[in-house]
Amino acid sequence: MDLTKLTLSEFMCADTAVMREDLPGAFDKDRDSLRALVGEVLRELDDCYSLNRINTRRDGDVALLYKGELVGYYYGDTIAIADAHTGKSLSVPMILEGVKYRTLPASREHSMAGKKAFEKAWRVANGQQENPWP
Repeated sequence: MDLTKLTLSEFMCADTAVMREDLPGAFDKDRDSLRALVGEVLRELDDCYSLNRINTRRDGDVALLYKGELVGYYYGDTIAIADAHTGKSLSVPMILEGVKYRTLPASREHSMAGKKAFEKAWRVANGQQENPWP
């Protein structure tokens, strides 16, 4: 999916999107099962963080590692980051890496934090906001 060819409304599936509550501890739900699927480094963000492939049958599943430990993921339709690593715009590089290999879904289900993350990623991709992790 090329974010520069989509409007924000299209990318967010605004006509069919469903809002849900933020789920504290959402990262913990899939962490243990995904840890074993973490593959090669796709991109180093800095000395501590990297984006890694999640070895699934779907392209675009991305793990966020901090010093080699899984601290976030964009897996299927879910993006989650461990509480200790939120607030650093780390979702932006995960989304930008993951959407390259995905097709636009018919609908999205967002928490408020997820909605903000996807909107920010779209703005970064379209040059409307500075990339926090160039």
